[in-house]
Amino acid sequence: MANKNFLLLSLEDAKIKKISNVISNESCRKILEYLSTKDATESELAEKLGLPISTVHYNLQQLMETGLIQVKEFHYSEKGKEVNHYRLANKYIIIAPKKTFGIKEKLKSILPIVPIVGAAALVIQYFKKFFVYEGATKMFTETKQTLVRETLITQKVAESAPLIKEAASAAQVAAVQKAQEEAIKAPLVLQNVTNKTTEYLLPQEVTTQTLTTPTSIWSNIALWFLIGAIFALVVYFVMRSYRKNFD
Repeated sequence: MANKNFLLLSLEDAKIKKISNVISNESCRKILEYLSTKDATESELAEKLGLPISTVHYNLQQLMETGLIQVKEFHYSEKGKEVNHYRLANKYIIIAPKKTFGIKEKLKSILPIVPIVGAAALVIQYFKKFFVYEGATKMFTETKQTLVRETLITQKVAESAPLIKEAASAAQVAAVQKAQEEAIKAPLVLQNVTNKTTEYLLPQEVTTQTLTTPTSIWSNIALWFLIGAIFALVVYFVMRSYRKNFD
């Protein structure tokens, strides 16, 4: 990852206090001044600046914590110990009056709202499916059964009409009257037959109709709720950023 060439701090940042203490320390300023000319090890700094090795070690640790110096390379001593080579970080220190938030921080502030919106959309989807879909299916089933019964009764009456006409042409009045009475009673008899027939046939027809009917995603209430919630969050985020920049 590339190193930044600046340190962005705010007055509320705890790190700025460490930097002010380091800069106000005379030993740290001597170390920074020497490192501005060349890289050096801990023992070399103590020798060139005439400071105790413990003082140099402590101040180097403070400078490392603030990010003003860094270690780019090292070598092994005769005893096999790592010896770091220190150099300036060459970073600008920028102090902002207030803490600066980026897009990532702003998104984190509204991120907890997303699960709430998703849960609300799922609840709406569940109630829509339970009440609207089940009610529409029941209405469709009852209408389908009524139409099939009426169709079967009409077909049976139409099939018995030629028999009545043939009996009338033979001048068999008694047979005609009997046939008419049977024709009148035929719908009542066929009603029981068609009821049992439709109970066997209708489930397959209704199931096929339900499976083959296409459903548009744009009629989904839960989807529209989710889209609206996300749009509201985006508008809120944009307006908040605009007001901060304007102020």
